[in-house]
Amino acid sequence: NKCPDQEQIMKEWGEIKKKGIERCGEDCAICLNKLFVQKKPLYLLSCSHIFHTHCIEALERYDIQEKKKCPICREVYQKMSFINQKQKFL
Repeated sequence: NKCPDQEQIMKEWGEIKKKGIERCGEDCAICLNKLFVQKKPLYLLSCSHIFHTHCIEALERYDIQEKKKCPICREVYQKMSFINQKQKFL
């Protein structure tokens, strides 16, 4: 098994981020506050939905399921944090 390289991972996440930004509204679907405000950290999920970091973390703390699922589409996800072009794969 060959692990994907960092460049390929970032390319895939870049495509997911582009799709997420194109389709998302201005509000977080969990707290209903504005998403893109003054460098607040956000999570981009692998399904391309975007939430405030603290909203997803709160949801995960109280979710008893083994695999975390997106609160919008219910897909199992991985997540990446980002603030103004800074990205961190989680």
